[in-house]
Amino acid sequence: MTSPPDDAGCSPTTDWTTTPITADLLRGAIELEHTERGLLPHRLPAWARGQCTDGQLAMAEAKPSGVRLVLRTRATALELDTLRTTTAYRGVPPLPDGIYDLVVDGRLAGRATGTGGHVLTVDMATGGAEITPGPVGTVRFTGLPARDKDVEVWLPHNEITEVVALRTDAPLDPATERVVFDGDVVAQAEYTYQNVLKVLAAAGGGPQHLAKTIEYVTPAALAAYRGVAEVRARLLREPFPASTGLVCEALLRPEMQIEVDPFAVLD
Repeated sequence: MTSPPDDAGCSPTTDWTTTPITADLLRGAIELEHTERGLLPHRLPAWARGQCTDGQLAMAEAKPSGVRLVLRTRATALELDTLRTTTAYRGVPPLPDGIYDLVVDGRLAGRATGTGGHVLTVDMATGGAEITPGPVGTVRFTGLPARDKDVEVWLPHNEITEVVALRTDAPLDPATERVVFDGDVVAQAEYTYQNVLKVLAAAGGGPQHLAKTIEYVTPAALAAYRGVAEVRARLLREPFPASTGLVCEALLRPEMQIEVDPFAVLD
């Protein structure tokens, strides 16, 4: 169960991490159109769409059959904001809502329907059509396993869908090239040292083999930087490495608050 969403569409009791929707997260589309709100998948490239102005073709090629959001995360809850366009036919009962499929580690783990969105009403007698604007809606999945996992959200095959925003209650994996724990130097430090230890373990070493670390810290992180010492004390072991902290104006990306340069000596 989740709490009702707040005015921004989020569940108010959840600490969400927002990840921008970019082309590296959306798979299966021939082309992604940048819209005012987000990304609109297409099954035909722009040059092909420009050769035919048929409305039925435009409606069919913009329905994202086979398009899915792909990520790796430890999150147990996920929200996806979309602006859908559903089709209605005058004098005909409403069509079923499109289905979002949640796939975790290759297995179907959940299904949900969207909310809000535009409605395109077609009059089959006259061939006319009119669109009724609607708001961005939110698709929510909860109860995901609390471990690292591959997650896919398959978009409905029968609804034009602009993908607007992605929120998770845990950051995405480095495989997605997204900076995690934006604005939290202590959490970034813990995540970084955990990865350092994974690399050491793969080489047959452990925390006791760390001889020296240099931590490059941005000015924005200084107020909370003292907490990084607690991270080292908890994750590392005696004999503790010599640790040096250096303040630098900026790191590779603006979301980064700390970078760790480790030096280890293996037996």
